[in-house]
Amino acid sequence: MKQIEITSDYQLKAMLELEYKQSHDITEAKMPTNPAQYDLLSMILANYKEGNTLYRIYLKDIEYITGRQWNYEQLKQATQKMGSHMFDIELPDRKRQLWLLSSVEYFEGKGFLEIDLNPKALPIIENIKESGYTSIQLKSTITMTSMYAKRIYGLCCKWASINYKEYSLEEIKRILNLINLQTGEENYKKVYDLKIKVLEVAKRQINEHTNIKFDYELIKKHRSRSFNYVAFYIDKQKAQQSVINFDFTSEQQIFIKDLIVYGFSEYQAELIVPIVSRDQWQIMIDDLNVQIKFKKTTVDKAIPFLCGVLTKKYKIEGLITKNN
Repeated sequence: MKQIEITSDYQLKAMLELEYKQSHDITEAKMPTNPAQYDLLSMILANYKEGNTLYRIYLKDIEYITGRQWNYEQLKQATQKMGSHMFDIELPDRKRQLWLLSSVEYFEGKGFLEIDLNPKALPIIENIKESGYTSIQLKSTITMTSMYAKRIYGLCCKWASINYKEYSLEEIKRILNLINLQTGEENYKKVYDLKIKVLEVAKRQINEHTNIKFDYELIKKHRSRSFNYVAFYIDKQKAQQSVINFDFTSEQQIFIKDLIVYGFSEYQAELIVPIVSRDQWQIMIDDLNVQIKFKKTTVDKAIPFLCGVLTKKYKIEGLITKNN
C-alpha cells in the first residue's frame, strides 16, 4: 500500500493549472452535499494512483489554493459524514451502492490527515476506459464554496466539447442530492427556489472561479405546463492562474506563509525556509514554549529569541539586523 503525499512542486503546479480525469460514473453519481467532503474527494482524485488506497493530505495545500482556512473539527465532521454516506452509482445494467472510505487518521499538530480508500471503490474511480471520463481542473472546483456549483461545474466539464446539455429537473435534482430517493421528498421543490438558490449561485461561481463560461435556460417539454428541463450552455475559457514563485518548493511557500503569520517578516521567512525544516522548526517552538513556561523569555520577545537561535545554530545571517 503506497502512501501519496500531496506536497511536491509537480503536484502543486497540477493543483493550480492542470486537470485530472474523473470517471463519468462519479461525475453524475449522487454525492455528499458538504463542500468540505467534496474538496477532500477532489484532492484524492487529483492525486490518484492506480491501485493505491492510502493518501496523505496536507491542509495547507488546500488553503494555498482556496485562501480559506480549514481546521480539524471541520474535517472530522466532513469525513464522519463521508464515512457513513452511501454513494449511488448508476451503471448501464444495475445500480451500485458503496462507501468510499475505509478509515481516516488525524495527526494533531502535524497539519495533515491520512485517508484510506475502500478497495471496492477503486473500480469506480478507475473506470475511465469503460464509462469515459471528465477532465476536471482541481483549482476551479475547490475554489468554489457552493456544493451545487462544484457539481454543476463537473457536469459542464463533461459536456464542454459539445457546448450544450439538457437534463430533466428530476435528473439534475438526483445528481445534486436534492431528492430523497426513499421518501421522495425534495429540496427546492419550487422552480423559482431551484433557480435562485442553486442555478444562479452555480452560474455566478463557475463564471468567476473556473475555466468554464456557463449559462442555463429552464425549458417546458412534452406539453408540460411548468418547467421540467434545464439546458446548460457551456464554453471553455482560460482560467485566471495564480502567480507561483518557483524559487521555493510548494512546502517552502506554505512554510513561508506560516512564518509570516507567526510574526516574521517575509524577508526573514525567505531566509529561514531554505535552511530549516519543519521538524527542526517544531523543535525550536517546543523549546520556546519551555522557555516561556519557566519565565526565561516572554511571548512578546519570541521572534527575537527565535532569530537568535536561528542565527547561532543554523548560521542564518541577516535575521537580527533586518526588521529587528
